[in-house]
Amino acid sequence: MKINTIRFIAVAAGLLAPAGLAVRGGIEPGAHLDSPGLMARITMPDGGTRTERLNGVGCSISICSRTTIKANVRGGSRVSTLFDHLAAIRNTSEDTAVFVMKDGAEQERTLLKDYRVLYLTDPSGETEKLDLADLKSVEVLAH
Repeated sequence: MKINTIRFIAVAAGLLAPAGLAVRGGIEPGAHLDSPGLMARITMPDGGTRTERLNGVGCSISICSRTTIKANVRGGSRVSTLFDHLAAIRNTSEDTAVFVMKDGAEQERTLLKDYRVLYLTDPSGETEKLDLADLKSVEVLAH
């Protein structure tokens, strides 16, 4: 009897663990853990461009999200935007950027400290971090 109870508990814990992680933020709902990231065309302030894989966004220390970027809209409310819904981020400055959605809507947003550094991989496999304030624009390419 004890062995069956232990087996039941072990199976139940194994089945419920992923749901618990999603609720606590360990896994973002809708995130594809094996997703290779989106491609993005980065435009530097001097006008030079390069195409790199967008692995996520975060602060200078670590990635906070592989699927969404958070910012404040006018009035101070925080908004999460899936990279899949973004066409571009333009007119970046130290504090703000214009988010252009795939449907053409544009909105100026205030950048958050923990969601302003892009984590990228270039075609040769080298990784780097770039602060949005140091870029002219980021165009999310169709995948």
